[in-house]
Amino acid sequence: TEEALRDTGIRVPEFRSYAPRLWRYWAAHLDPERARRDDPEGPLVGKHVIITGASSGIGRASAIAVAARGATVFALARNAEALDGLVEEIRGDGGDAHAFTCDVTDSAAVEHTIKDILGRFGYVDYLVNNAGRSIRRSVIASTDRLHDYERVMAVNYFGPVRMVLALLPHWRERKFGHVVNVSSAGVQASNPKYSAYIPSKAALDAFSEVVGTETLSDHITFTNIHMPLVETPMIVPIGVSMRAGFSTRPRTTMAAACSGEIAGAGLSLWDGTIIG
Repeated sequence: TEEALRDTGIRVPEFRSYAPRLWRYWAAHLDPERARRDDPEGPLVGKHVIITGASSGIGRASAIAVAARGATVFALARNAEALDGLVEEIRGDGGDAHAFTCDVTDSAAVEHTIKDILGRFGYVDYLVNNAGRSIRRSVIASTDRLHDYERVMAVNYFGPVRMVLALLPHWRERKFGHVVNVSSAGVQASNPKYSAYIPSKAALDAFSEVVGTETLSDHITFTNIHMPLVETPMIVPIGVSMRAGFSTRPRTTMAAACSGEIAGAGLSLWDGTIIG
């Protein structure tokens, strides 16, 4: 531009002199489907959010957190009784939530649930892939237990993939959709004895990064949240002590995550604090 205008007497202003104004305009007026922290009605008012594994732990805390910020929550899990309790609590606090019994490892169940939600409520903005399974066992003790790896991948990887594939046509038509994957800080730390669990989360991270390059032009985006060890029912069978000093509680962690908005950029959390 400077080369083209060199002999015209027109001077190009410095980028920093107008960049803030452009940014403020974009933040206020463009990409209206994005959640905004400063929305006077609430950052997630009018948004429809699916949360898998919502009956307990991080999923339950996520449902409560996003409902408090104005979203309509579609809570998915296998435990119908626990889901009903969650919905009752959210509605009692003035929020909006609906329960759907669904096993994310069952393709027919996922397809039926997504069709039911879209048929009754019209649209989905966000998907929180939270349903998970963990196994803590050394690889030497697992040489005759391939089924452990298959079971973990079925829930932690193929479950979220199944959910994303079911929603993609709808999102592509709407030209908007966002996926939040509850991943693990272990992906970065390579903790021993988690050779089934951590690779399943790493696979989901990679899936999202690859698919995100294909769907960006349709405004379908992904966030991977690397959670620390969180005190939830999932970790009870693996025998990790909650007194180890490096665990945190679901509501603390999700309050930190939601303070950066459910539609934020990639987040890495440790002890409930957003660090990157």
